[in-house]
Amino acid sequence: MLFIYFLSFLHGDLSTGFPESLTNLYNSFDTAKNISVLTEYKGQIADYYDDADYYIFTLTSPGKIQIEGLTSSRFSLYNSSRVNVNYSNAYPKGTYYLKVSESGNYTFRVVATPTTIDLSSATVTLEYNTVYYDGKPKCPKVRVEYGTKVLVEGVDYIVEYSKNVEVDDYATVTITGIGEYSGTITEHFEIAYKQLSKGDTFVYKGTTYKLLSDSRLSLTSVGNKNIKNITIPGSISYNGSYYYVTEIGKKAFSGCKKLSKVTIQGNNFTKIREKAFYKCKKLKTVNISSSELKYVGKQAFKGTNKKIKVKISYGYLLSKYRKLFKKGGLKESNIVSW
Repeated sequence: MLFIYFLSFLHGDLSTGFPESLTNLYNSFDTAKNISVLTEYKGQIADYYDDADYYIFTLTSPGKIQIEGLTSSRFSLYNSSRVNVNYSNAYPKGTYYLKVSESGNYTFRVVATPTTIDLSSATVTLEYNTVYYDGKPKCPKVRVEYGTKVLVEGVDYIVEYSKNVEVDDYATVTITGIGEYSGTITEHFEIAYKQLSKGDTFVYKGTTYKLLSDSRLSLTSVGNKNIKNITIPGSISYNGSYYYVTEIGKKAFSGCKKLSKVTIQGNNFTKIREKAFYKCKKLKTVNISSSELKYVGKQAFKGTNKKIKVKISYGYLLSKYRKLFKKGGLKESNIVSW
């Protein structure tokens, strides 16, 4: 492997390289001539079939490259994969090809000045740009490319995350260069609430709800079957949206043997589904604030305490509600007004 001798380290007369003959030498990548940095070379593009000369050299550390003696329109640089490259600040260490397109005789030398590579010219790709909120830190994977080179985390850069837990459209990823790279790049991604669709379920304070429509919810189950008291809210704010609890689903509290008191809040509550409180043997009190109750399913209260009292807020609805709850397994005497 050839080693770089940088301008800051070398002084005195420069040696003269090979003179190319009139034959077609070094006219392709495969026949490129090995050269050293800071050595002067002479070449000749002699005839119609000899329209370019190719040279190959190695950088053992990052550096800025200058080709002295040639105008920029007369040469091109390529990486080891033979892809044309033109870095604005520094070239990564590695093997490079120099293609010279001068006509006639020419003289040149490659000058490289060692430096770290500024990451500001790198391209960063995040694993995702938007992610749904779940209360956990979000750390999208990072891909950093400098030209055609894919950089390595922990070798070329480190990654830090901030504002990456709560809902925010400005969660931050900071990439800082290490080793042969310097500088920082800041990228952002969004943490957003997932909008529920009809039929979706979610857990709120230990209770599972199902979305019935754009704004209506059904309470479908409780996580703690040993619950003794529960207050069912009239509305819930979840993931940035506002929903109304309008019913208790089938068998939602079935088997909650220690449940003794239920309070149903809000005026949008309309249904108690089949077997909602089936065999809740200790259930003695149900308070209902809604004037919109329209349905109580079969056996909704079968197996509850014989002395259960369903207390409603509106006396004028007493007759109507007694008929509804009778279908659910209760007697008229079990239904009273506050």
